[in-house]
Amino acid sequence: MNDITKENIYIGRSLGASGKNYPVKLPNGGHAKFAEGTEITDIKVFAGKGTDIPIKNAKFLESDYGVAADEWKKVRGTAYITANGKNRKAEVHWYEGGNQKVQFKVKRYYDDESQIFG
Repeated sequence: MNDITKENIYIGRSLGASGKNYPVKLPNGGHAKFAEGTEITDIKVFAGKGTDIPIKNAKFLESDYGVAADEWKKVRGTAYITANGKNRKAEVHWYEGGNQKVQFKVKRYYDDESQIFG
């Protein structure tokens, strides 16, 4: 595997500018946020720039976000998500291009190993 490891991303509490949080798409189509004060850990780039695996929808990312298709990376990590009043540990995937992080989604919950979502 040619994954590239990255530094953890701290999700601050919702106080001022340091409280940056991202919407996260849930497997049921709904949305949630990262749990405040959590970190996204075990971050790995597994497709796109710096790897041998292309991103299939890189041209769409380029047109939607204005960053060249060959600059995008597909990334995964582990974090706590707050949904329906509960915090759940999840594998999360997203894209990074330039200094943008977009389209976060839960790939699977670690407290339910029987489900892996597309």
